Amino acid sequence: MLRLGILGTGKIVQEFLPHLAELDFEAVSILSTPRSVERAERLAAQYHIGRCVTDYDEMLQSEVDVIYVALPNHLHFSFAGRALEHGKHVICEKPMTSNVDELRTLIDVAKKNRVMLLEAMTLYHLPAYQAMRRDLAKLGPIKIVSLNYSQYSSRYDAFLQGIVQPAFDPAQSGGALMDINVYNIHALVGLFGKPAAVQYAANIARGIDTSGIALCRYPTFQAVCVGAKDCASRQTSVIEGERGVLSIEGPVSCMTGYTIDYHDGQREVHEENNPPYRMVPEFQAFARILNEQDWAYHDTLMAYSLESAQILEDARRCAGVRFPCDSF
Repeated sequence: MLRLGILGTGKIVQEFLPHLAELDFEAVSILSTPRSVERAERLAAQYHIGRCVTDYDEMLQSEVDVIYVALPNHLHFSFAGRALEHGKHVICEKPMTSNVDELRTLIDVAKKNRVMLLEAMTLYHLPAYQAMRRDLAKLGPIKIVSLNYSQYSSRYDAFLQGIVQPAFDPAQSGGALMDINVYNIHALVGLFGKPAAVQYAANIARGIDTSGIALCRYPTFQAVCVGAKDCASRQTSVIEGERGVLSIEGPVSCMTGYTIDYHDGQREVHEENNPPYRMVPEFQAFARILNEQDWAYHDTLMAYSLESAQILEDARRCAGVRFPCDSF
């Protein structure tokens, strides 16, 4: 059983904790800010977490094996880095860091301390995504890919009133690209690798992209990744080939199946045996990687993270979305 230290008490942690009993992890401590102590204590009591702390050093000096970083984006680099320096494995929520330089630094620190660094990108571990990757050859040569995750944010109305929360704050590495289009970018990289060129056309307000379209150019096909927090759509994604089209209903980050329609009129409907909660297969995979010290798969996932981080940075550079930690 891997001993887990959890950083944060926000929505993602509250969604994750009810499923902890299904996993090969034991939550031994949870870190909160002083103003969130009461929430942390409630979560600890409800899910049998050993201790609540507000001092990160106390957690790092304890018996935890793995640190789960579930904090606002701009804090990922510093908190993950300190954990790696203390010889702890790290599972970090997406996006792993605010830019490529930060990620490369974390990779170097992890290698130096011979510990694992994993990005919590759910889709790679979903049965439906894995099956889709195997079925791509059925489509023939790929020509067009369109991935859409447009979801009106519950925080957007406040943003319009001048109340800027982390998801829309450039100082906290927010924006539609980093928050939800990141899933589309990772899905693309996992299926096709890094594109030859990236452009990003974004709707920008107060220095942040509230929605946007990333055009990713590959040698033999074109891909668009649409992400929006200021409007909504049916969230349908398609991969078009010379022999047929593969359709996904809903965000790729929680896909449960897909349909293939061939040009000769035949149709295949694929529904996978997915667990009730999307993070379960992800953390099952992480437990296996850590327990078995599967460095080969770890390095494959890290390559996806690094390529995706470069796309995100290139896209932001194109649109003029800059964070305080950026050097461009």
